[in-house]
This record gives sequence, structure tokens and C-alpha cells, in this order.
Amino acid sequence: MRTSDVERKRLPQRQHVRPEFRQRSSTEFQAPFFLRDLAATAEFIRLLAESTFEHGLAGSRIIEVGVGCRPVVHFLPGSYRACVDPLMDQYLALRRDAFDSGVDHFEAVAERLPFADRSFDLCITLNAIDVCRNPRRAVQEFWRVLDTPGYLVIGVNTYPVASRALRVAASAGDIWRGSLSNPRVFSEKSLCSLVGKGFEVVRCVIERGDYPAEPPKPKPRRFLDYLPYRCDKATLFAKKRS
Repeated sequence: MRTSDVERKRLPQRQHVRPEFRQRSSTEFQAPFFLRDLAATAEFIRLLAESTFEHGLAGSRIIEVGVGCRPVVHFLPGSYRACVDPLMDQYLALRRDAFDSGVDHFEAVAERLPFADRSFDLCITLNAIDVCRNPRRAVQEFWRVLDTPGYLVIGVNTYPVASRALRVAASAGDIWRGSLSNPRVFSEKSLCSLVGKGFEVVRCVIERGDYPAEPPKPKPRRFLDYLPYRCDKATLFAKKRS
């Protein structure tokens, strides 16, 4: 998508966005790679969004939706931080090392967030919108819980044309029926279109080659196993429309 309000920017792999930060994380904190990668992703988001806030992110109310077991919000400053996932209790038990007591945790779906209107300044959702049952409703909820001005960081895997066509066809047939494994397939254009009704896209960062193809599986058992996984990642930074 080439429009005046979208900045296309090719970046190397996320953990290389700030090499000095990655090195500091590994030498000072001695954390496992899993946690260092979360910290690097948080740094990427901070660089993307922080200049927009007059007093930085430290004074902001931040919510992350669809955290899975990778809660980036734990690595960001904020006056109040919360994270949401429909399987939150299971993830808390599975990866206690990735969650801390400084963040409130809620078990809920993106389409029905348990917060009052205008409760947050920044909403983050990474690789989650494509597994929502109703992505449009989820984006409406992001708009509802954000204050004015409020900002959204939304990231999703995007695929080349051929791979996207195969995945759309698979999701429309019986192949994915009964499974919520990536039931939505986005391109950069369709993601901007989804967000654009309630938000003004300020920046679109495209990460190329950050997700290399998986090694072939010895005995594929489903048609999906034959689909190429290689993809880009689109991350939008958008401002709530009044």
C-alpha cells in the first residue's frame, strides 16, 4: 500500500533494530533468549510510539491484547499496564517467568474487553488479530477503550500473493473448519483497511525476511503442511480518530 499517510520502511530482524540494546540485555540481565526477544520487541515498540507521547510511555496507560505467552507489555514502562488473553490462566501457569506482578492480567476475548470507555492511552496487539473470530469487532473494542488521543500498535504476519491465495482458499473450505489456527489471512493493504475506519495510520513498518521458512516436515499429514510459511510482518502505528 503506497499512500501518503503510510511510511513503508524495510527493517532487518527485530532483535537487530537496536544492537546495543540486544547486547545490553544479554550481558546485564543474563535472561534466556525468550525473555531477551520480548525485551527487544518492547524496545521496537517504544521506538515506534514513544516520541508521540509528551512525557514518554512512563506516564501512559497501556493494554496489550492477545498476549499468549509473550507479554511484551511487561517490558514497557507505564503508569498502568494490563494484558488480556482468552487463555490467560493457562499462560500464567505455563510461563510464569514472562509475567510479573506489576501488570494486571485479564482473561477475556478481544471482541469484549472488560474495561470502561477511554481507559487507555496505548493499545498493543501482536500476531493476534488473525485469530480473532471477529477482527472488525475487536478493532472497534480497541477504539472504545482508548482515550482521545489514543494510539494503536497492531502487528500481523502478511504473506506473498501466491501463499495468501492458497491460505484464503484453505480457510474458505473444509480444511480449516473447526480450527482457529490463523483463520484470517492478511495483506498489508487489508490490515490497513481493517484499521482505517477508526484509526489514522501514522506509520507502517514492514519487516522483511524475519520469519524464514520452516524446515520441511518429514510426513505432512494435512494440506496446510504444504503451504509455504515464509512471510513478512506488518506493524501499524495508528492514531484514534475522534
